[in-house]
Amino acid sequence: MLKKTPLLLIVVAILITIGLAVYYYPQLPDRIASHFGMDGKPNGWMDKSGFIGTMLGLQIGMAIFMWALTRVIRKMPISMVNIPHREYWLHEDRADETLAWLGGNLNWVNAATCFFLTLIFQTTIEANLTEKVELSSPVLYIVLGLYFFVISIFVAKILLRFRKIPATVD
Repeated sequence: MLKKTPLLLIVVAILITIGLAVYYYPQLPDRIASHFGMDGKPNGWMDKSGFIGTMLGLQIGMAIFMWALTRVIRKMPISMVNIPHREYWLHEDRADETLAWLGGNLNWVNAATCFFLTLIFQTTIEANLTEKVELSSPVLYIVLGLYFFVISIFVAKILLRFRKIPATVD
């Protein structure tokens, strides 16, 4: 069940994003602030349909891309897989286990990315529903911080798992 959990979370995030699009579309103005500067003020605009299409396309496209990456990684030359001591860990005796581990963890990163995008879209939509269109900086920084925390955990797991070559017993 744990193996399928990230895929379930990815589907849930996509469904939430679709729900946001359907629910908020009638409420949104025709012109949407779609890009914001560091100060939270808008500096890029799109029409409502383009924004919703981009939102859904990015969410679904990123989920499919990252899912495909977990499949393609098994076919890649080992020179393209960047882990410590890759010659050891991707030797034919250990490659299947190593790539399965990487793929499983990439699925969790995919789930985190999908929820990150969902929260960014929600924050952007909420900003466009206010009289003074502006992103809430504290919310945005919390979302970004949580996402970077999750990515840091993934990187740390890779570094810890592949940090050294186990001693062989003769």
